[in-house]
Amino acid sequence: MCRVSKIHPLRDHGGAGILVVAEVITMHLDEEILDEDSLIDPLKVRQVASLGGDYYIDARPEYLFKIPKPIATRGIGVDNLPKKVKQNPTLTGNHLWQLANVAKIPSMDIGYHDPSRHSGWRT
Repeated sequence: MCRVSKIHPLRDHGGAGILVVAEVITMHLDEEILDEDSLIDPLKVRQVASLGGDYYIDARPEYLFKIPKPIATRGIGVDNLPKKVKQNPTLTGNHLWQLANVAKIPSMDIGYHDPSRHSGWRT
């Protein structure tokens, strides 16, 4: 059950949908999907997302990842990531958001030598 606080028809403004902003008052759910803290465990629920039009995606557990929320500090944000990192073609948007959650960019230890790296490699 939810209490609808505002309905805004988008049809008159170039869109083709309705935006509903609501407050959830009551939920009925199976306790089997809860974790030990009585929160919904995303690995126990089959989640489906609408991508627009006729397209949907099944969020399978192997594609889920967790980004811990900092309690005492805020992440630096994507805008503050180094340009080299943001433009790296290997990193996805999900990778960038995970990196943006760090409290500060780590400093580089110039004296560190990784023996598994090629000896001629330079930064």
